[in-house]
Amino acid sequence: MRVRPTSGGKRRAPNVPERGTTYAAHIEALLGLERERRRTLDGRALGVTGTSTAFVGLALTLSVLGTGQDYKFTGFGALAIVGSLALFVVAAVLGLWANMMRSQHLAPSSTLREMVLGRWTDEEVEARNVVANLNIRTIDSLRAGSNAKVVWIGRAAAVQLAAVLLLIVAIGAEVSGTAL
Repeated sequence: MRVRPTSGGKRRAPNVPERGTTYAAHIEALLGLERERRRTLDGRALGVTGTSTAFVGLALTLSVLGTGQDYKFTGFGALAIVGSLALFVVAAVLGLWANMMRSQHLAPSSTLREMVLGRWTDEEVEARNVVANLNIRTIDSLRAGSNAKVVWIGRAAAVQLAAVLLLIVAIGAEVSGTAL
């Protein structure tokens, strides 16, 4: 975004200590929000994995309790149960993939050293601007990684929903004795 000069093309006098504080505070707040968003998405990705794993166990337990230990699913019911369990496993894997670490840009050590050794006496406005620009780069990288996580979580949830629906159809077909 390009900042346009104010008052007929003339810029304000340099060295105004308060300049940029609002922008810097806004950027800092956005950085905090993006970090919180990343933590939330990591939790959701692990949630998909956990619920898929639980559904596999629940499906197996219910099939034994509902049909008896010696009961064997046949035909469509057997295929649907196996398909449903496979989809739950796929959803769990997608959840793990979504939870994978994504890169995040942080100021390199050389930049931090330069701040301390070479720029320590910079005016406050200049220092605030440098830090704000570094935070913007971090925000951009966090957003890119979080957006990728959103896509993978959505895919995992869609596969999980398909698995639940297939499980319902399978159990319904077996209980009713209907072959599809």
